Amino acid sequence: MPDYFGDMKAGVRTSATIFRNVKNAVLFSCTLLSTPFIFLVALVSLRLLEPIYIVDLALIPLFAFIITEMLRAKDAAGLEKAHTLGFFYATSFLLFTLVLTSPTIQSLLMVLAAFLWTLTVAKISVHSRVESRDWEKQRRKRP
Repeated sequence: MPDYFGDMKAGVRTSATIFRNVKNAVLFSCTLLSTPFIFLVALVSLRLLEPIYIVDLALIPLFAFIITEMLRAKDAAGLEKAHTLGFFYATSFLLFTLVLTSPTIQSLLMVLAAFLWTLTVAKISVHSRVESRDWEKQRRKRP
């Protein structure tokens, strides 16, 4: 099986290592990222959620952009960029839903703090895909 992101070396199972090719991994990701919209429409249609939650559908353009980026990606770096955008989309969906549930200054401040934290983490590259950490360098030096 191809090693798209180096995940196989680490023994990590991701959509890139479960599927036989990138196209199937991308299709799986697109399906997974679309489920909130499907559930949202179903729950509002069944009157289990208030109609205000339909406003979450405003995130569809971001979702469409992410799908386009995934399908255009030609290498691991492009897929990683799309993966990062997918993370921001998922976070945005949850936070936007929080604001719809409780439209207060406090919820807006929580959303702002969460976005600032997420952007800071992305900007300084403090995440699991960074291989240049000190402990990684030390481990590589040993035979």
